[in-house]
Amino acid sequence: MYDKYSHVISRNGEFAAGYKHCSVVSRSMPSFLFTTLRILRVTKGAAEWMIGSRVYSISKDDLVVVNNIEARQFLSVDRDELFKCEIFAFLPTVFGSATDCLRLYYDRSPDFDPVIGRDMPYIGEIHALLDMLAEAFEAENDPQAATLALGLLTAVTSQLIRSVDRRYPGTLSCSGQSSQLAAEIIESTIRYINENISSEFGVAELAKHTNLSRGYFSLIFRRYTGSSPATFINRCRVTNVIRLLCGSQMNVLDAAMASGFQSASGFYKTFRAVCGMSPGEYMKLRSAMNKKPETSRMD
Repeated sequence: MYDKYSHVISRNGEFAAGYKHCSVVSRSMPSFLFTTLRILRVTKGAAEWMIGSRVYSISKDDLVVVNNIEARQFLSVDRDELFKCEIFAFLPTVFGSATDCLRLYYDRSPDFDPVIGRDMPYIGEIHALLDMLAEAFEAENDPQAATLALGLLTAVTSQLIRSVDRRYPGTLSCSGQSSQLAAEIIESTIRYINENISSEFGVAELAKHTNLSRGYFSLIFRRYTGSSPATFINRCRVTNVIRLLCGSQMNVLDAAMASGFQSASGFYKTFRAVCGMSPGEYMKLRSAMNKKPETSRMD
């Protein structure tokens, strides 16, 4: 399941990358996971954003580099100014054989800061490349522009790696452990989870889908996501429940069943394990924090 984009680039008939402008007026947004890697450029305002378990302050002209394995959640935005950003989203496989690019998204030390501020090296060049990238997306019906956009994604990522390596050496692995095969496995697995979220499946089915043994698949998955496949599936199911509750008139149990949970007791236990509270408590808290009724999803 992909987010909605104003401009989409396809490759071999399949989604490859997307681009959109986004505005956020809500003080709190639910947590989401997506298949895509993302580069966000803040164009207006300031906000607090949780990525994984850490909270970051972001403001105009900041870039944020996020992967497809850490849940994100908007915690607050500046009440006095509308928060706006651009989202450049793409699959890990857009880099082709340029596997070094993947370490920006996967091979991060605990000290890695995903916020690329205005004082980082090469930031001017990076913004210039993003300007070109936005123009290429907006000319999505031009095959040459589509090819250019995919190349620019590699160029932007390469410059971001140069910037991080120069300012914070050692926060990105240089071991060469990233591989296109691993990226394809993770991408294919998350795609499978998203597309089959309403069905009952487990780790065995995911391993079979990737044509790997269960043990080897679990090893690769944990290496690139930091969690077991079973834990990740539960997070995705809970995320889908929250999405349904926020975007439809479904009741809690109908949303749970539509997200692949097989029993009410199993759902409530899993939801509390993932969110630290019951579904009712979560929605009540979200409602209390979300003062304005109209919001635009950021991530």
